[in-house]
Amino acid sequence: MNYTNLALTLSATLIASTNVYATPVTTATSFIVGQEKDFLPTTANEEGYWYSRYNLTALSMQSGMGMAIPMEKIMPMMPDLMKSVGASVDNPVTPPVNPTMLMTVYKSGNPHYLTTPNQKDFSTLKWQSYSKTLSNEASAWTIVKELEWAKAFHRNAHFGQANVDNFGANERFAGVMLALMAKMQMQAYSENMVDYEMPKAGDYALLIALSDGANVYSSASQTNNEGVRADVQNYPAENRYTDKMTADMFSSMAASHFTKVLNSKPTTIRDLSLAIQSVIWYASVTQDNTELVNAKNAVTNWGNKLAKLTAKNPTDSAYQVRGLIEVGRTTKTETYLTTAATVFKKMTTGFDTAHGVLKGTTTLTIDGVGEIVGAFNAADLFLDKRIDQTAAKNIFTAWWEGTINLSGLQLSAPDVAQMKSPYDTKQPTLDYRYPTTPLPTKIAPVFAASITWKNNAWQANQNKFDTAGAMHAANEMVWLHSDELNGFPVVTFNK
Repeated sequence: MNYTNLALTLSATLIASTNVYATPVTTATSFIVGQEKDFLPTTANEEGYWYSRYNLTALSMQSGMGMAIPMEKIMPMMPDLMKSVGASVDNPVTPPVNPTMLMTVYKSGNPHYLTTPNQKDFSTLKWQSYSKTLSNEASAWTIVKELEWAKAFHRNAHFGQANVDNFGANERFAGVMLALMAKMQMQAYSENMVDYEMPKAGDYALLIALSDGANVYSSASQTNNEGVRADVQNYPAENRYTDKMTADMFSSMAASHFTKVLNSKPTTIRDLSLAIQSVIWYASVTQDNTELVNAKNAVTNWGNKLAKLTAKNPTDSAYQVRGLIEVGRTTKTETYLTTAATVFKKMTTGFDTAHGVLKGTTTLTIDGVGEIVGAFNAADLFLDKRIDQTAAKNIFTAWWEGTINLSGLQLSAPDVAQMKSPYDTKQPTLDYRYPTTPLPTKIAPVFAASITWKNNAWQANQNKFDTAGAMHAANEMVWLHSDELNGFPVVTFNK
């Protein structure tokens, strides 16, 4: 499809699709107020990739928002780490200057810089203040984010093969450091659980993190649980992150935590959806038949309850869509997918084409934004002809530009020259940063904790960073690249 005149395309598509969208959206001769004419569906996907990367880097290596890993623990590992990524004189690793690598992450903080920032010196990028509260939810989603980016940096297609290709050593090094941080953060959690808040949603995020880590650190190549689309089989034959002791720790903790999740009794739309997602992640790594049966029974039971609830806002709808699709695709049961399609249609009906806002939007938390991204992604991948996919793609593109970019949700974004290695494929500047997004001269390149839509204008909460929500959203955004990273683990329950 030619998206050059996306305004007319979206309006015409939605008017013609009244059988899919019971109430057509407002017909508008203009499109998003403040729209960039070259903003395409692929632009949203690419921005998601980079926003995810900005948020993780700013939190885990710059913010100082947690207890730092002592450098004396890291320095003895450096020679082996450099060797594993194929660093050489012609393909050197240039570590960031003065990073603060976190062993624990705090629940929230103020992302304004404490001093005048120098983007080349991470010690100048510390944040103004922190809550100093630990949460299993914040830690779990951060660990998942680190593991997912470690997998991304492990891909031959983007960052080359160690000791073969003469590029990519820096990114491969970033991958091994992220895998190192994830294991240290999980160990810190396991040794000091009494210090952490334990919300139910955090239990579900933790099972996802434990399951993901059990896979990443195993001796298998990094193709495990990938495969929504075809071109993911391009990882090295050897897994740079193999660590049997760590894999055993994650696996053992996951098995124990799985029992806790099964007994957790979720009741709300959000909790039911997250519980379903977490159990499916665990089912993708266990080989125990009894556990698989228990997982299927839990997913089906929770799916039945989720299907009966009524979403009252776009965030609830997104959680409901995401959870029902997970049940439907893993149990191969059409009813859940059909219900998910109905909820998705409700979520997108009445879409404001002038501003890129879903009907019913008031205040959106960053966690809610992330789940809406996940719902659009899941609908694209798994709902097929149950919805109008063209209309859905157009709404997603317009929603992204209006609700994510023009809202000020991404508080700042670095200059493109700071982010891309010279060997990388050249892409449009719009793929990395939106023109109205400021440079990080006063505030870190991270998500606001929330955005509020009132009187046809957005207001972003710039004084708070919500770790759990931001890392959850960052995961959902990078999972838009399902040909590279799969946020929908491959599971098919036996009938």
